[in-house]
Amino acid sequence: MSRLGGDMTRTQTRHGAALAVATLALTGAIGAATATSAQAAPSSIFVISHNLQKKNSAVDRVAQQAREHPGGEVLLFQEVCAQQVDRIKKLGQAVYRERKAVNKNCGGKGVGEMAVWTGGNRVGTSKHNLGAQQEGGHTYGLACVTFTHSARKTRACSTHLAAGGDRFDPVREATASAIRDKANGWITGDKLRVIVGGDFNSRPGDAAMDYMYADGGSTATGPFRELHQMRTGKPARGGLNTFYKKKIDYIFVSKVDSRSQGGTEHARKITDSDHRVLFGSVPLKSR
Repeated sequence: MSRLGGDMTRTQTRHGAALAVATLALTGAIGAATATSAQAAPSSIFVISHNLQKKNSAVDRVAQQAREHPGGEVLLFQEVCAQQVDRIKKLGQAVYRERKAVNKNCGGKGVGEMAVWTGGNRVGTSKHNLGAQQEGGHTYGLACVTFTHSARKTRACSTHLAAGGDRFDPVREATASAIRDKANGWITGDKLRVIVGGDFNSRPGDAAMDYMYADGGSTATGPFRELHQMRTGKPARGGLNTFYKKKIDYIFVSKVDSRSQGGTEHARKITDSDHRVLFGSVPLKSR
């Protein structure tokens, strides 16, 4: 009896040990698979673009909208008066690029664009003059903040193209072409994920936008996907109206760094600016 009992005890011990090893191995495999899955899970970034029309109340409302979304956000502002810069800098890492030195609606001070990153891992800021000029002293370019997000260096830029009728189409096209060329260098040469948003004063089908869109017709020569395309999963150009009954505001991300679907898109009249706030979650991918 004692010998049999001893054999049974040793057998149970061996079985218990084997089960423990198998359980540990299975647990480790599941843990490793979970970790790998988490690392491979598609990420996203929340982006807001808004033409403030120089209004302080619009700054505060966009800040409130950003706080409703957890995590870091990209905030792209246009029509920022010089005296609003310090107010906006309180929202995060920010850069201001002056587009015109004197604007009567800014109390005789300058007006321009700003880019803000509300999260951490800031790399730096930069301003880029793209050369195109409109009568009245406007110069056009990009205000950019660079940061690390989802293990990728990311550059987010705010811009504003020339306002006015058809006679300003060549100015808008020249600026958009310069944005494309600058972005291509960052995307292919520097391996940056690039986000560009702002008031383009152009509809999706206009010639200026050919330089931005990567898809959406044979004339598209740009490197970007737009927010509406990432929401619908379709390459066609379009989107929600952002200025009365027109879409002239956009959020673009480099095509090689974005997924073709899985994004969100909203355009809401929640400030006293004459532009709606354009915002959404941009679905990202690794190269």
